[in-house]
Amino acid sequence: MPSRDPHRLEIPFGRFERRLGLSTVTFRLHKREWCDGCLYLGVRLT
Repeated sequence: MPSRDPHRLEIPFGRFERRLGLSTVTFRLHKREWCDGCLYLGVRLT
């Protein structure tokens, strides 16, 4: 089972693209939230 620890990344100002290395398990985006300048993404196993 994958780790449930949060991944913390610095988000640069302006337009950008960021890639995260994830395990081979299939995820589905469950929740996204923008709060206090931070983007939170919640994923679930499919």
